[in-house]
Amino acid sequence: MRGGYYNKAGEAITQEQWGELHVDPDYKVIALETLSDGMKVSTVWLGINHAYSPELPPLIFETMIFSDDEELNGQMWRYETEEQARENHEQVVRTLKDNS
Repeated sequence: MRGGYYNKAGEAITQEQWGELHVDPDYKVIALETLSDGMKVSTVWLGINHAYSPELPPLIFETMIFSDDEELNGQMWRYETEEQARENHEQVVRTLKDNS
């Protein structure tokens, strides 16, 4: 099944189930870090497939940078699994800290 709604394990769920999970910040937020300059790196479970093609695995997690720096603000990465999301979140945070 492509499109549609998925839980964090990547299993298809109903829109109603997605709605119940989506309002739970403990379920939705994977990682959130505020750096010393106020920049934030947020990784969340989206639960809706954001893949561009039905042939691709569902992309249901997202990391995004929120910053006053226009070049960095809004940079985003999407993933299929929570493990990928957590790993990349840490990599983004390390890279930003190393470059500050």
